[in-house]
Amino acid sequence: MKRIFRCIAAFLFLLYILFLPGRAESANASVYHNLRNYTVDDGLSSNHVYGIVQDSIGFIWFGTDNGLCRFDGCEFRSYTHTDGDRSSISSNNIRRLMLDSRGQIWLALDNGVDIYTPAADRFRHFDVRTSDGACVTGQTTEVIEDREGEIWIATVNSGLFRWNPVTECLTVYRHVPGDDTSIAQDYISTIYESKDGTIWIGTYSEGLCAFSKQTGCFTHYRKETDGRNCISDNSIDAITEDSYGTLWLGTVSSGLDRFDRSTGRFTNYDDRNGEGRLQRIHCLAERAPGELLVCANSGATLYRISESELRPIEDTEVSFMRTKCCNIFSFLYDREGNFWFGSCYEGVEFHPARNSFTCYATRKNDSSDRGKVVSAVCELKDGQYLLGNENDGILLFDRHAGMVVPYRTAQNVGTAIYNVFSMLVDDQTLWIAAFQRGIEAVDLKSRTVKSYLADPSDPSSRVFVLFRSSSGRIWAGTSVGLFYYDRFEDRFVTRDPKVRISDITEDHAGRLWIATNEDGLYSYDARTDLLQHYRYDPDDPATISRNAVNTLAVDRTNRLWIGTNGYGLCSYNEKDGFVRHETLPLPSKIIQRIIPENDRLWITTDRGLIVFYPATGQLKRYSRADGLHTEQFMSNSGILTSDGRIVLGTTDGICTFTPPHDIMGNLNLYPVIITRFSLNGLPVSHAEDGSSPLSVPVEYTRKITLSHRQTSVGFRFVSPTYLFPGDCRYRYRLDGLDDHWSMTDSRNASVNYNNLRPGEYCFRVQVGNGDMQWNSDETKLWIRIQPSFFRSKGALAGYVVLTLIVIAVGLYYWMRRTEQQQREKIESVKRENERNLYEQRISFFTNITHEIRTPLSLIIGPLEQVTNYIKKCGKRVNISEDCSC
Repeated sequence: MKRIFRCIAAFLFLLYILFLPGRAESANASVYHNLRNYTVDDGLSSNHVYGIVQDSIGFIWFGTDNGLCRFDGCEFRSYTHTDGDRSSISSNNIRRLMLDSRGQIWLALDNGVDIYTPAADRFRHFDVRTSDGACVTGQTTEVIEDREGEIWIATVNSGLFRWNPVTECLTVYRHVPGDDTSIAQDYISTIYESKDGTIWIGTYSEGLCAFSKQTGCFTHYRKETDGRNCISDNSIDAITEDSYGTLWLGTVSSGLDRFDRSTGRFTNYDDRNGEGRLQRIHCLAERAPGELLVCANSGATLYRISESELRPIEDTEVSFMRTKCCNIFSFLYDREGNFWFGSCYEGVEFHPARNSFTCYATRKNDSSDRGKVVSAVCELKDGQYLLGNENDGILLFDRHAGMVVPYRTAQNVGTAIYNVFSMLVDDQTLWIAAFQRGIEAVDLKSRTVKSYLADPSDPSSRVFVLFRSSSGRIWAGTSVGLFYYDRFEDRFVTRDPKVRISDITEDHAGRLWIATNEDGLYSYDARTDLLQHYRYDPDDPATISRNAVNTLAVDRTNRLWIGTNGYGLCSYNEKDGFVRHETLPLPSKIIQRIIPENDRLWITTDRGLIVFYPATGQLKRYSRADGLHTEQFMSNSGILTSDGRIVLGTTDGICTFTPPHDIMGNLNLYPVIITRFSLNGLPVSHAEDGSSPLSVPVEYTRKITLSHRQTSVGFRFVSPTYLFPGDCRYRYRLDGLDDHWSMTDSRNASVNYNNLRPGEYCFRVQVGNGDMQWNSDETKLWIRIQPSFFRSKGALAGYVVLTLIVIAVGLYYWMRRTEQQQREKIESVKRENERNLYEQRISFFTNITHEIRTPLSLIIGPLEQVTNYIKKCGKRVNISEDCSC
């Protein structure tokens, strides 16, 4: 129904343009889809890509004829065969990739199958054998995992292998001549499991086989000689099942077959007489119910399927319709909804998922820039818009028909350059503001044109803005001031201010607001004929932000919004006066256009689109990641249409969208992955033998222990997002060293820390978008730098023990010496006491002796006389000796 409506709209549009001035021929409006192409020039290991998968942490893996390649959104990493290294890939020639439920990547090679474990960063060759010694060797074409976790491997001339990881049992199915229950051929091109658990096998030249696990038998479907109710080709290269249980078969030379299993009926779709997009099909996938993706030699195309037809999707508002590259062999629909296509010769073609905006090219042709820059937008009627451009006049765009035609071009008016800066429709008259052509009034019925202020030598012919006030008066802003249209005298009349006018608007009270390029802001009340002037005062924060004003708008609360040229946003109302919104995190301070819509403002800049909620202060930025073809918008080029759409003029065509009901909180970011760890400036690889601080890849590491000599560390990190990874913002900190977050972007997503002291650290990193909304799932890596041996815990304990021993020994010897000193002191005191006692005794006895000698001396005298007398008498009497005793 929608297609019929588009055809009718296109037909009516063609009839309409026959009556346009110049009767120019129409052209389809080219839609920008922001596709990207990755090749060897970007780091891809080869332009021949045969398999694509996405692992559990978000990395995209490409299987090529030159090894395996990993992409994180910013950087490619290649894995190729290394002679003598059994942990490397067995062969560089990869035919298919498959990610199993355990997170392992299976690689179909020309010498069997390899299994890659990302968490260990290790390859191992699948060398399991059957009970009779058969193994998977030679060329393999595909590997799948069924719902029960069993692995199926398709080979060239070696049959079909089935491996049960639980029992580790390998079974092979080969063709047995004369046995219709065996597989039809040993050369298998593709395998697929349907929802009921049936394994479908597409063979090289013997048709289709269906394997039942219950019976262990194969059912054959071949092309019959009469060609009725059978497959159209015995060479099947692709199989898929849609949501309704219908099987789709991609053949080598007969297009696409549709197999209704409930009726057993085959239907063939072959466009060999058309564009050939159904010839030599390599891959099939259901994109959504009713949508079938066909990858073939002529490229990949998205088809709409129904019970009665198969037709290419041509809706300009879907994110993908067809590829530019040919020979598409592989496909991936990633977790963000992006499309990845692997081609045989042209690398990888990428189509971003989001399509919030539809962007149309308006240039005359690919080799010309005429019509490219859209400087004015005016709604003509439902779905039809007039687009003024800077060098070739006016284009007419019909959104329903998807067509752009010249409406009033430089050739029509007889000039080389026809710059249109503003347009408005007043009843049946189209008013056009043209640079150095003044103002043109085109009667939409008769097509007659009348010009005003048209003298190119007069500066008033340089008209930049037209505005119709609520009273019906037409106002014009020129390089020399303000004019209004006098309908009675049919002329434009000048009035103040006499400066270059950049925009005009009107508030709810009927007051006119006039923006100037360098003289601030004016207001004019037609009822009182009062003209007021508002200028910037650097000493008064209650004045306008600056005098250079680009655009004006009045919201539904009657607040005037002022967009300046380089100084951001400002607002005004009677209650608050001028308020400068200087803290708003705008991507650019150059405001090009402000469009009020309900309770929010859509603001264009020269670096993207902003939606702003004045009541809450919430703000969101839209960029190329959200579907914008370009982030550079034109001044005062944009409207809110009667049906609620917004149409914006850019430096490369137009951008249209329907404002969403809720735009806040749309944070589609994935946790950061640390992809590289370096020590002392050199990258570190993991090793299981303990020779590296990483025992597993750094992507899966959460704690690292380093020696005291490893004090300089570095990290590279990324959030695996692929829409526009360059728009990611990162903040990081090293707890234990940093006391605040540091910011960086995708181009500098790395950091180094030098001369770290021994201790415990935690590296933390988060990803955010351009609005500085941060993913709450931060990535943490704990780092422990061990001290040197002499500062280790053992050494410190030894130091403590040794110190205690020294102290103990010291105390022992001190006590011994103290005791010795005490003994010596006691002995000394004892000797001193003995000496004193002796001396006292001597003194005592001396005194006693003296006391005794004194009376004895009195006795001795007479005794001596007696002695002498005795001697004289001859008698010896020893009286003196006795007295001495």
